[in-house]
Parts: sequence; structure tokens; C-alpha cells
Amino acid sequence: MRALGGWATRWGPDVTGNVQPSAVDLNLPVNTETFMEFESELFVGKIVCRFKGVTCPANPTAVKTKEEYFR
Repeated sequence: MRALGGWATRWGPDVTGNVQPSAVDLNLPVNTETFMEFESELFVGKIVCRFKGVTCPANPTAVKTKEEYFR
């Protein structure tokens, strides 16, 4: 599987498409309301991930999913 774009950085999501993070920094954006594009042998698509209790300590404003979402 490979990421095509829309990845997160330790400072929050990159929505510009201009940043190519290293393999160490390449992450799926979580609780940002942005998506990540990916492809595998069987699927090409986009994913949005929301996890209860996950934050971004380096950039708290990057977290957009409110706790009410998880009720």
C-alpha cells in the first residue's frame, strides 16, 4: 500500500500538497476532518479517521473532531 497525498505531519495535516514528509513522519491525519489518499493492489481511495481521545500535542488546533461526535 502507498500513500498518495493528504498525510499528516507532527504539526498537523498538510492540506497544501506541497509537503513530502519523510517515511518516519508520514502519518494518516486523525481527527482533522481531512482525508488521506492511498492505493493498494486491490483498492484506490480516500480515508478519514476519527479516534476518541486522540490529540495533537504539537498543534492542539489541528484536532477538529469534537468529543460530541463520539456520543
